[in-house]
Amino acid sequence: MQKTLQYFRDFAERAGTLSKRKHLRAVGLMTANDWRDVPSIVSALLSRKDAIDGPHIARFETAFGSLLGGGHAVSFGAGRVAFAAILDAMEIAEGDEVIMPGYTCVVVPNPVLYRNAKPVYADVDRNSLNLDADDVKKKITPRTRAIIVQHTFGMPADFDAIARIARPLGIRLIEDCTHALGAGYSGRRIGTLGDASFFSMEQAKLISTGMGGIAFTRDPELGRRIASFQRERCVWPQPSDVALTLSYLLYHAVLQGPRSSIVGDLLGYYLNRLGLMKTPAYSAAELQCRRPPDFLQRLPNGLARVALSQLRGLPRNLARRNAVAQVYAKHLPQAGFRTAAVPPGYDPVYLRYPLWVDDKDGLVDFMQAQEIGVGVWFNSPIHPRGVKYEHAGYTEGSCPNAEAAVRHVINLPSHPRMSEQDAMRVVTALRAYGKERGVAAQEILCG
Repeated sequence: MQKTLQYFRDFAERAGTLSKRKHLRAVGLMTANDWRDVPSIVSALLSRKDAIDGPHIARFETAFGSLLGGGHAVSFGAGRVAFAAILDAMEIAEGDEVIMPGYTCVVVPNPVLYRNAKPVYADVDRNSLNLDADDVKKKITPRTRAIIVQHTFGMPADFDAIARIARPLGIRLIEDCTHALGAGYSGRRIGTLGDASFFSMEQAKLISTGMGGIAFTRDPELGRRIASFQRERCVWPQPSDVALTLSYLLYHAVLQGPRSSIVGDLLGYYLNRLGLMKTPAYSAAELQCRRPPDFLQRLPNGLARVALSQLRGLPRNLARRNAVAQVYAKHLPQAGFRTAAVPPGYDPVYLRYPLWVDDKDGLVDFMQAQEIGVGVWFNSPIHPRGVKYEHAGYTEGSCPNAEAAVRHVINLPSHPRMSEQDAMRVVTALRAYGKERGVAAQEILCG
């Protein structure tokens, strides 16, 4: 009885809060899933006999490989598992060093640490937030075996500058494309530049299946080893976890759209609370840089079915993100913000739109009060905040540009369910923030 009463109290409290909203349309961070995914999600939920193993996995891998112009695409339960498979295929061993940006997520150094190898962090460029080739050169030692070239927020890294350093030394180049599916660099597809690449399909990425990742290579021997790793080392997720993830995707596709919905928000709260859908999250072990017991998983057939739906909608997805980004690029400089320049030959995809600001926490709070959600990636050189540097092998002060970015970079929403009007609402709120501070935006917002 007491528990039931508490549910009603919670319901009344949340309904009261949500009913005070000023805007019918929500502007915030959303998954890429929409009503077009509903048939594939529902079919996967109803097809229990092939929810785990089935034909959609191979179809998705073939389609993904074709998107990148041909090669070996192998699916996994997460992007970090795909990365682990690449490290195994390259025989990265104990004591080997792997250079990566000091502006990344903990799930990137973790697979290196799981092999008793050593992550080495290089600083980033303040404009692109990608690896600084000059600092990479300084961090190379005789034990360096690979460099992770991360394309942050969908902006391509200066790959050729890093390749000119690495190739003569026989150092492997691995692209972190978790933010960059569909991006281009000097007429080439991101993901095809290095020896291998990995992508993510988790909820905050360019395409979303709740969980999932892909390893890609054009090297036949690496492709054979990665596929062998998938077959022999990775297990299927629990059917119950797949069903809960599909429920999460269905909720976002139907009820968590741009139109603010009190009913939808309340339903999402209780579906989570009652354990009827599964919101993807870091495990406690991962946050402590320890390998979870269920780390090595495969992409199930039910989620591969949704991945195919998302892949079909990718051109429309990227076009919408680009349209939103163009609104930001046109209007934010007029409001005093410094936006990132796009070099000639670069074709970014805008997973989110990064912006340097003076008071990161204050601006996030201000935007929240305007009912606009903005992202705080990355809130630590080894995101998320709370990961201990000593566990991840990071030395404070070793990447000053990255540490400055942690203090000053926010990321604006640019998902495919936004309109140009939504983007202008974000711009208008940012202008209002500058006026509220009582000084010219140019003086306070250009980090």
